[in-house]
Amino acid sequence: MIVRRVALVIAIASVSACLLRAQATRFQSRFDPTTYAALEVIIDSAKKSKLPTKLIEDNALEGASSGAPGDSIIIAVRQFTKQLSIASATLGPRATPDELRAAVSAIDARIPAGDLKRIRRAAPKRPITTALTVLSDIAGRGVPLPTSSDLVVSLLSHKVKDTDLLEFGRWVKLDIEKGGDPSTAATARANAFITAAGGRTTR
Repeated sequence: MIVRRVALVIAIASVSACLLRAQATRFQSRFDPTTYAALEVIIDSAKKSKLPTKLIEDNALEGASSGAPGDSIIIAVRQFTKQLSIASATLGPRATPDELRAAVSAIDARIPAGDLKRIRRAAPKRPITTALTVLSDIAGRGVPLPTSSDLVVSLLSHKVKDTDLLEFGRWVKLDIEKGGDPSTAATARANAFITAAGGRTTR
């Protein structure tokens, strides 16, 4: 019985090793040798810093799929890895890959790290992927950064659900596209969702 278990463990380990080698080979095949060597250095450094390297590899593959030249991919991946490091340090070790990816997008949208911490504190027991995504979206549509962060934090504090957060973002988008002032539109929509959740509105 013990021998069978040991054999099974060895077989599983062997299959896992083969799969990892195959994945590494596929990744390497997407880049020229110079680009791959540079990416390998970045990824090895990220591993030592305990960053989720799958996100970095995905970022590099996105560049390859878009047809970007090698030097542009390297620059983009370095920037992504730097932002990923900031996101990881800001959200803490329990942050999921999806949360980290959304945080990188927020950082790329010039959301201050301090605001990311506020969002984490406003929702310590729920995923904040959707909240970060909505924050990046409304900020990118012209809602001032302080207003964007304050509204999303308020929505989270009033237990507004992720589905409603997405709906909030869609309404803000529509209001702005119709010519509405971004700050006014976002504040009005946030107040409506907070009221529906049974909370006090923001001014």
